Amino acid sequence: MGRLELPYVGGKLTQGQARRANDRLIDLLDDLAAEHGWGPREALKEFLAVYPAASTNTRQARLKELLMGEPLSHKELESELAALAEMIRQVRGLETFTPAALQAELLTDRRLRS
Repeated sequence: MGRLELPYVGGKLTQGQARRANDRLIDLLDDLAAEHGWGPREALKEFLAVYPAASTNTRQARLKELLMGEPLSHKELESELAALAEMIRQVRGLETFTPAALQAELLTDRRLRS
């Protein structure tokens, strides 16, 4: 790993930013499912297939709840940004999509392309 390729340690979100990001995240996942023509069950299956937490049932269960419209807690959102960014990167077919880019997209309501 190069000096500039540090793992994402998370940008601190305020409570207000976390609420906004959660709302936008739920909308973003709904939009991605619609773009692919996935119904709710297929979307759940497809998102879980690329979510980088295959061995952690608790994290997969939280993702299922998120997909059903149950927001993540402030702490969960900050800690899951890297996994969520990787999942979205794969679904969008992007070469790169960082947690910082996801956070920026969630807070600005603009879709970022990498």
